[in-house]
Amino acid sequence: MNIKSFLPLLMFWGIFSILSCGDKPISEVDLNILEIKLPSELEFLIGDSAQILIYGNGKLYKKGYLKIIREQKDFFIIDVPIGEWKIDVFITGPNENVVYLLDRKKVNIRPDFKNTVELELQPPIKFDTKIVNISPNSEVIVTAKVDNSRLPEGLNNPQIKWTIDNIEGGNSELGIIISNGNTATIKGPPTLPSSQNHYLGAYYEANSKKYISVIKINYVE
Repeated sequence: MNIKSFLPLLMFWGIFSILSCGDKPISEVDLNILEIKLPSELEFLIGDSAQILIYGNGKLYKKGYLKIIREQKDFFIIDVPIGEWKIDVFITGPNENVVYLLDRKKVNIRPDFKNTVELELQPPIKFDTKIVNISPNSEVIVTAKVDNSRLPEGLNNPQIKWTIDNIEGGNSELGIIISNGNTATIKGPPTLPSSQNHYLGAYYEANSKKYISVIKINYVE
């Protein structure tokens, strides 16, 4: 028997075996999110444009508009290879790189097992107040605290930046922000704006994304 005639077949099985060994079994992961509800500030700011994005090890697995997928239970089931995974779930507006609510978990995905990951979507930064009351020419101090449990891996003590209605540092019409790290002093304008839908924001940046929290500003005489 001429062994040379079997060489192509042997090479095929060798390559097939190598490729097969490199594939990891797939397992199902059920993302159990405690509650998906936008705070009143985000209902006003992003409302129906709110999106939910699911990442696994930095790869985008699923995304959809929150108003559509709230009741779609299968949306929160993903199939991933077994092993250690970093699961990130974000709530964004139309700009997917601006994150308003999130949670992150490290999990070990096991084969032939229903893997459940408990998640709770929370803002990346917490304020020491729920509303900011500003009077003409007044000064108000607001403190923010980063939720370290939701920081991207490897990021520590990020620099917080402050905005009013997405205007960095505010302005003379809405209020001037003097920031000192996690603390902001807001100087009220001499004449208050006529509308009441204005928001103070605190954010940090990481991995080409902006992680921002907002609270309402109440202008009072």
